[in-house]
Amino acid sequence: MGGCTSVGRLVLVILNIIFLLISLGLLAVGGILKYMPGTLMGFLLAGAQSAIPPLPTASGGSTLPSIMIPDTLSFVPMVDDVATVLLALGGVLFCISFLACCGACYKWRPLLILFAIVMVLLILGIAVVGALFLVKDSVLHDTIRSSLAEKTEEEYEKNQNGPFIQITNVLALQMKCCGFTGPSDFVKNLTTDFKDVPVACCEDMKQTCLDTTRRNLTDIETTGCYDKLQDMIEDSKTYAIVGLVGVLLLLLIEVVFAIVIVVDIGSNKVGQS
Repeated sequence: MGGCTSVGRLVLVILNIIFLLISLGLLAVGGILKYMPGTLMGFLLAGAQSAIPPLPTASGGSTLPSIMIPDTLSFVPMVDDVATVLLALGGVLFCISFLACCGACYKWRPLLILFAIVMVLLILGIAVVGALFLVKDSVLHDTIRSSLAEKTEEEYEKNQNGPFIQITNVLALQMKCCGFTGPSDFVKNLTTDFKDVPVACCEDMKQTCLDTTRRNLTDIETTGCYDKLQDMIEDSKTYAIVGLVGVLLLLLIEVVFAIVIVVDIGSNKVGQS
C-alpha cells in the first residue's frame, strides 16, 4: 500500500500543478473579457477583414458597402456571462487544485476527503454539461440559439450597420449561412420581406441577389450559422466524446488516488495506536 500511496501522491501533485496553471489561464482570460474585452479583438479578428471575400458591384456600377470589423467585444451577447463563468471556473479549479496539492504533500486527511467530494461533484457536473453540449437539440443549445436570435433581431432593427450585425455578416460570408438561426433573425416574414435580408446572406453572391430589386427568395441562404456550427461539432462528435471521457477518467483517477491516500493515512494511524 505504501508504494501505491507514494505514486498516488506524486500523480496528484503533478496533475494539480497542471490544473493550477490552467486555472490561472482561465482567470486571466475571464478577467480580460470582463474588464478589458477590446484587448482580445486584435487576436480574434486580426485576419477577419482580409478573409472576407470581395463582393462584386451591384447593377449600375454602384459598390456594395464593405463589411467593417469592430474593435470591441462589448456588443457580443453573453460575453459578460462567459467572463463570469470563466472567472468562477478558474477560481474553483484553483481552490480544488490547491487542496489536492496541500493534501497530497502533507498527507492532510480532511483536505483529501474534501477534495474527493468536490471532484465527484465536478465529474457529475462536467458529464451533464458535456452531454447537453453534444446533444444537438438539448436545452443548452435551444437557450443559446434563442438568445442569439433575439439579439440579432434587436440589433438589426436598431442599426443594420452596427458592429454586431457586421460580425454576423462576417460569419455568414465565411460559413455560407445567414444569421444565427436563419434569415428570420433579420425579417419577420421571409416570404414577403426577403429583400431586406443582408447581402451577406446571398447564397452565391450573384447579381440577382446583390441587387435587391432583382433578388429572389431562392437566392437567400436559409441555414443559420449556429446550425452550421452544430454540424461542425456533429462531424467531430466522436473526438469530442473521446476527449470528454478522457477528462472524466483523469478526474476519476484523481479521486481514486485521493481515496487510497486517505485510507492509507487512516491505516497508519490505527497501526500506530
